[in-house]
Amino acid sequence: MTIPGAMPQVRESEAAKLRIGVLSIGMEPSALQALDGVVAQVAGAHVVDNVDRRIVSREVTRLLENFQYKICVIDFDEGVETCCRVAEQLRDNCDDSITLFAASSDAGAETIKAAMRSGFSEFLAKPFDPDQVTGAIAHMMTRRHVKGGNSSTGRVVTLIDFKDGERGRNRTFNLLIKSYPRSVGLNLASHI
Repeated sequence: MTIPGAMPQVRESEAAKLRIGVLSIGMEPSALQALDGVVAQVAGAHVVDNVDRRIVSREVTRLLENFQYKICVIDFDEGVETCCRVAEQLRDNCDDSITLFAASSDAGAETIKAAMRSGFSEFLAKPFDPDQVTGAIAHMMTRRHVKGGNSSTGRVVTLIDFKDGERGRNRTFNLLIKSYPRSVGLNLASHI
């Protein structure tokens, strides 16, 4: 169930180089284009498609099956409750390898709390800030690399970075160094 603004297909030769698949759910064309522009800056990342909220979990799994890292970005601007139900359906019917990001032009505390309570790993404010999106992808990759890593750390880090701008970025890096083994924290420095 692709909706208007769908992304072009990737050639098979290019697909082998891609490790990060991003699937947007319910995103309007202008936001999708902005997301694609930011994601394209991340090596090995690609926005796979933009699908309707009525998508079935099987389809989400199929669209992301060939990627090492799988992200669904759900647009909250059409209704927080609906998006939380979509997230619940995906969590119940998809494997744990799919990470959920919420996106909204309403970056108020209540919207962010609703997203975090519903199991979203990251909250992306619209219009998309390249540093915030790449940082969220880096946090997701770090959590996936660290066995037994605390997934809630990523939530706190994202909110600090979002609230405090440049000062938050320094605190984010320090928090990651303290939270993860030294080698992972130092590798993350190239993503922040």
